[in-house]
Formats: sequence, C-alpha cells, structure tokens
Amino acid sequence: MLGLTDAGSAAPDGLQTLHVNLRQIPKLAIDLEATLSCPLSTLLCEMSAPHRILVIDGADAAAEDRLDVFRCLVGAARDSAVKVVAVTSVDSKQVVLDALGECFDGGTAEHVVPSLGDSEIVELVRTFPELERLNSNPRSRELLRRLVLVDLLLRGQVSGTPLTDADAMNEVWSGLVRRGEKSDRGFPDARETALLRLAELELGEGERLEVISSIDQAALDGLRRDGLLRTSPEAPFQIGPEFAHDEIRRYAVARLLLASDNLASRLLRAGAPRWTLAAASLACQAWLERTVTSTAPLASRFGSLQASFDSLVAAGHGSRWGDVPSEALLALADPDALLRDVWPDLLADGTAGLRRLARVVDQRHRDGNGIVNVMAVEPIIALLLEDCAPWRSGDHARDLLRDWLRGHVVAKTGAGYRLRIQLRKRLVDACTAADRRLAEERKAEEAARAARTPEEIEQERQRLERHSVLLSEFGYGGRRTRQRPEVPREIKDSDVLELLALLGPDLGDDGEAILRRVAKDAPSWLAPAVEELFTGRTLASRPRLLAELTEAYYVEDEVDASGSFDEGI
Repeated sequence: MLGLTDAGSAAPDGLQTLHVNLRQIPKLAIDLEATLSCPLSTLLCEMSAPHRILVIDGADAAAEDRLDVFRCLVGAARDSAVKVVAVTSVDSKQVVLDALGECFDGGTAEHVVPSLGDSEIVELVRTFPELERLNSNPRSRELLRRLVLVDLLLRGQVSGTPLTDADAMNEVWSGLVRRGEKSDRGFPDARETALLRLAELELGEGERLEVISSIDQAALDGLRRDGLLRTSPEAPFQIGPEFAHDEIRRYAVARLLLASDNLASRLLRAGAPRWTLAAASLACQAWLERTVTSTAPLASRFGSLQASFDSLVAAGHGSRWGDVPSEALLALADPDALLRDVWPDLLADGTAGLRRLARVVDQRHRDGNGIVNVMAVEPIIALLLEDCAPWRSGDHARDLLRDWLRGHVVAKTGAGYRLRIQLRKRLVDACTAADRRLAEERKAEEAARAARTPEEIEQERQRLERHSVLLSEFGYGGRRTRQRPEVPREIKDSDVLELLALLGPDLGDDGEAILRRVAKDAPSWLAPAVEELFTGRTLASRPRLLAELTEAYYVEDEVDASGSFDEGI
C-alpha cells in the first residue's frame, strides 16, 4: 500500500486506484450491482490513467461469506484491464490466491508485509517500558512483532511473560476481557460469557436476536467501552455488536473450542469454515500446553488431537485441517516431551507424520529471506540426531538438518553448540564405519584373489589386456595416471560433505580431516562443501582449509579434466 502511495505521488496522472473494503459491501454480487445501479466493470472502465488498480482491503472475508462478491470484483477488474491488489492475512491467503489465479490464469504475485523489525521493537520498548521483560526473552520478543497483539497486551496491562500465542491469549483474556477480576464494567464471568456467545453466533449457532437479548447488557456496554466490541460500520442495523478486531474474535472462538475435549467437534458442526483455522491452531496450542494430570495425561495427547482434526479431512473439509495440530505443536515454547511421546507415530507409515512437520516448518517457520526459525525446528533436530545417520532418512530429514545449520550460520552461533557437536559425531562415526566396511571388502577381495585357480588368473590377465587395447583405440593409452586411494562412497556423499561444511566453528579437527581427505583423494566430489549456500561462509572461519578445498576442487580437478592425469582405473 505504501508503494502505491509513493507511485501515485511520483506520477499523479499516471496512476488511478479504487479502494474497496470487502467487509463493507454486500455479500452477493447481484446485491452489489443492484446497489451500484450498473455493472462494476462499467465503473472501472471510466478509470483513464495508464495504470489502473483495484485495491481490495479486508480480502480475508473471501474465506468467510464473501467469496462470491470477491470473485465478482476480481472478474470485473480483469474484464476492464484493471490490476488487483488484495490485502489478506496469512491464514486466508490461499483462498484469495486461488480466486485470483482462477480469474487471471495463475498470473499472480505475492508480497508479504514484514512484521516489526528489531529496530522498531527497540523503539516500541523505549516508548512502553513495561514491554522490556518481553523484549528480553527471545521467544516473547517474537510476539512484539505484531502490533495488534502489542496493543491488546498493553491495554490488558500484561503481567506475565507470554512465550506463545496461546500464552498471549490467556494474558489478554485475563487482563482485558476479565479486567483482572474487576466488576466496574460488567462482572468478569458475564463479560467472558458475552464474547463466547458472540463466538457461537459467528459459527452459525443460535438466532441473533435471541442470543443478544440473553447477554448481560452491562457486560456488553463494558466490552464496548474497552474496545473489544463495536457497532458494525457496514451494517448499522445489525442486532447487537460485533467483535472490534479479528484477533478478539480469534480468541473468543479458540476459547469456545476449548470448552469441548474434542476441539474439532464444534468445527465439524459448523461446517469447518476456513476463517476459523487461526482460532483452531490457537486452541490446539492451549490444549497441548495443558498441565499433565490423571485426567489430562501427556501420553497420546498429540495423537488424539491429530485424530480429531483428521475427522475434518475425512468429512471433506480439505487436507489443510490435518496440518493444524502440527502447526500448534511447533508453536509451543517447549514441545520436547510431546514430540518424544509421538515420535514413533511420526516415523510410522513411511514417516508421514515427520514429513508433515517438515512441510509445516517449510511453509510457516521461515523469515523473509527463507531462513528457518531455529527455535521452532530444534526440538525435531534433537530427536533426529538420536538416529545414527539421520541424513539418510529421506529428503525431508536432510533438508531439516541443512536448513537448521544454515539458520545457525545466520545467527552466528558460536563454537560449543551441543547439537552441532552431536551431528559432527554422527558424521564422523558414519565415515569411520565406511572406512571399516571398505577395509573388510578389500580384505575379502584379497582373500578371493589368493584363492584363484591358474585358469582364473589367466582369464583375468586376458581381460585386462583387452581392456588396455580398447583404451588405446580411444586415445587413452599413453596417459599417465595418478593413483589415489579409494574414498568410500559414504564419505564422498554430497549430504555428508555439505553438512560437514555447515558445522562452522563446531567442525572440529576430525571433521576437518575428512574434508581434507576428500580434497586430496577425491577433489571432484567437493562441490557440496564449496559451492552450496552458506558453506563458503561457514568455512571462512578456517581460511586455510577453505583455500585448500577451493584449490583442490577448482584447480586440481581442472588438471585431471585436462587429460594430464587420471585417478586410475
């Protein structure tokens, strides 16, 4: 939006925009055109500037009850050769992208509006010193990147140190909804009940007049005064108030879902509307974080939650619902115990559960530069490293390890990091085992050669003679060969070499020795250690090693390729 404003200021005659809030127009396309008294495309055609843009704000509503009118707006823009900018939240993004893609044959581009940066958070804390405690904790600092949440926490006079969205919801609910148990603007229970009854209405439960009339009016008035409810600006004759912000609605729906031990049951009754995804994820966080008791054991907690959301998928509401428990699990401040409990299930069925977690990490836990959130992925890494060679468990495991190491490169994590040292040990042990295997194979080959009969020896001599003649015919006969020791395939493996190079300050002498060995005896295999993303940056802390690897790969390999030498046959 700021870019459009700047473009309009720079060339006021070259750009025209029409701004529409999807929440403030009729739900049906036919009602919209009746209100306009003409087709929307006719109005859009009256725009005459070289660059014409229709800005659709509040496009989240397309995932609720305004998909029909959203498609109408986009279709009219296409027919009028007007470009569309749709503003939506992450949770409703896919619905909006699908609708745009249908109208524009996939010709869409996504621009992510970044959350507050570190310098902006510093300024925020300077203005509101009460946020200093949150800023001092790496996890709670991430919550400060969302202005709407900062506003709610400040108005609720945050007293704790929330680490997750679920913690923040509980802080806001306690401080702002229940007003710290004060009753000057409605009794706390009545205020809470009012929001939950409105959440029921949002899910299509109950008749509006009956529900609103049953709510304590003092509580409604207090919630209005506290900015949690408001009169609808686009529907002034609507019975009763509505939520003042989508985040308040999200909290209320999440708390409503938590009233049932089967979180998905209420969603199933309501038809699992897409807009409730964010509330469902929040409810799952809170549900997974419950204190362990005899009635709420840790064992199978995640599994039962996954089963309840799989029922939404089975009912035809889309595979997206099956990801919600995994999203909630990765958002927890300390998911270690839950992950360990469910780990065997995640590895079952071809590691389907682990693959889902890896996909969720890829989709939701990367920054604007594509760097993975180390805190989110590390509990998974810790369990992966209990395997002797986790990089062989599939592409998903290898990618998790590689992206985790890259995250530490960007964070400039110093030497002595326990999990990196553990990965180095796994890599070194795998290479040692490969050497042992190769030695055993050579020993077996030597024994077999020693046991050959004279006839077998003569056959081998004739075979080598024919092979030599064949090479001579192709021009290889006069070449000198450089005899190099054989390096086991496990050591030359691209994943092993890249992971070693990404260990950075925790590469250690034994890890460095492996890379030097490959540089000496199999330099053509060094590409993953010198050419992949961030490997050169990590090895720069060992400049002599980096120089040797680079020279071996780019210079020695060229010598081999020139025909002067060969690695031997």
